Amino acid sequence: MTEKMSPAPMVAVAGPAPMPLGRLRHIRGDAPQWLLWLCAGVALLLSWSIIRDRLGLGVTVGGLALLGVTMWRTERTLPMQRGALALLSAALWTVPAWRDAGWVVFLAILAAMFTTWFTVAMSTQLSGLLPLLVTPMTEIPAGAVWAAKSTRRVNQDLAVRVIQTAMLSIGLAILFGGLFAAADPAFAGVMNWLFSGLSVPLVTARLVVTGLFLAVILGLVHWAGSKPTVDGWPWQPTRVGRLDWLAPLIVVNAVFVLFIVLQARTLFGGDDYVMDTAGLTYAEYARSGFWLLSIITVLSLAVIAAGARWAPRSTRGDRWVLRVVLGGLSLMSLVVVVSALARMDLYSQVYGLTRLRVWVFAVEVWIGVLFCLVLFCGIRLRAAWLARAAVGTGAAVIVALAAINPEALIAQQNLERYDATGDIDLTYLGGLSPDALAVVDDRLDGEKRDCVVSRMLGDLDGGDDLLSWNLSRAVAAERYSDTSSLSCRAWH
Repeated sequence: MTEKMSPAPMVAVAGPAPMPLGRLRHIRGDAPQWLLWLCAGVALLLSWSIIRDRLGLGVTVGGLALLGVTMWRTERTLPMQRGALALLSAALWTVPAWRDAGWVVFLAILAAMFTTWFTVAMSTQLSGLLPLLVTPMTEIPAGAVWAAKSTRRVNQDLAVRVIQTAMLSIGLAILFGGLFAAADPAFAGVMNWLFSGLSVPLVTARLVVTGLFLAVILGLVHWAGSKPTVDGWPWQPTRVGRLDWLAPLIVVNAVFVLFIVLQARTLFGGDDYVMDTAGLTYAEYARSGFWLLSIITVLSLAVIAAGARWAPRSTRGDRWVLRVVLGGLSLMSLVVVVSALARMDLYSQVYGLTRLRVWVFAVEVWIGVLFCLVLFCGIRLRAAWLARAAVGTGAAVIVALAAINPEALIAQQNLERYDATGDIDLTYLGGLSPDALAVVDDRLDGEKRDCVVSRMLGDLDGGDDLLSWNLSRAVAAERYSDTSSLSCRAWH
């Protein structure tokens, strides 16, 4: 009897194997000259807008230009999900033009950079988010070669070549002159005489940053034109036996159940129960528990991700067990998130709001949104859209954080606490940005108001140029066009 031979596995021989962290198709053909000039202009605009005392409109215009050119290179017609992420990225890039709080602007710029990259190559797996942080950087050499070849192959007339040569010569002269001026005082005197009224070290720093920006932008534009995908790990997960994953998750669920039962007594037992049980004041109890609960929610997300990846789902029973166990853990994690938010709210009522407390509150809200997304994924046990939803909701949280004007909220809450207790930190209040000026001006009076306002507006005397123009600072400067009327003897 002839033994039936099983068919040999098919082996792909045409083309290279997929990259472990993504797939990238390099562009054939030259880059249009106008595109290279546009990339150089965006790099120059961003460097001149970022290396200054105050950020503003220049960063917004440069960021929107970067987003626009990468979207143009990626797809001429955007599907709904990519279009929604592009709109969120655009909203993030606008924050420096209308919000002055430095920490909010910094978060918005970081998020805008990531969402711009993510919109170019939307990952379908959460494991694709980490390599997406570094993948565009690996395209810098390819982008530089692509631009160099495109420039070399294009026939240029004499005028264009003269302009390019002059710009390169002046740039190199300022670059090396600034570096020598920083190393030798005598040479610095010569440079200051040659470039009277021009800060040579500042221009040198901006040229260096312009070169770095240009390299990154060319790499990103080249990467966008190659229609990339970053889909995480290419191999299928190894499924384990039901007992191997079910027993640990049942134990974790049991611990969560015990905590929630005790937490219900804490929330409804009142101050006496907390002090008798924990030996702490209610505010100290809230502060000590918030950070640990935040860590627990992040760890539970990791446990849910591991369970979803390695748990078997070949039979209907396996799938229902997976839904019940991971769904229950997600629901109880949401309760932990609510508990952490309640503790932070309680602590803020006692001690007032700060930038850090507002920020971690926003992060905890986003984690709660992630658990809701995980619950939706558990209905069909499919999460192809989860990575995009996680990035989109994270960007939306930062946009919402900027929109609610967190520093005005901080001032409002602390001034309400001042009305109730008579206790306030005027130094901290004066250190807030002009975003909070209207609240301070309306809620304080007399010398206290003058001291806070004068400290808040202390760095606006020089005004803003076009690149650093900001709506919040412009409104503040118009409201207090003459600060000579402010009388503050307490801080002098």
